Amino acid sequence: MRSDIPTTISRLDYQPYPYLLPNVELDFDLEAAATTVRARLHFQRKPGTVEQPLVLDGAELELVSVSMDGQALRADQYELSGE
Repeated sequence: MRSDIPTTISRLDYQPYPYLLPNVELDFDLEAAATTVRARLHFQRKPGTVEQPLVLDGAELELVSVSMDGQALRADQYELSGE
């Protein structure tokens, strides 16, 4: 359920991210009716960090596919929330 009241996030709420992101590849397909963006994000777990799930936030996006190490993931291998 979407709320039009923004959530306030304090700087003190942030924690160091347990992943490195050394490379990002973006491909834009600009059309009059729609824009498609393909993003390839190369994550690496930071050495010495406690294992925790990789969480990506996005709003008003349509997920087309998720892959890891070149292999498409099944829907039961990741979690997609309503927002």
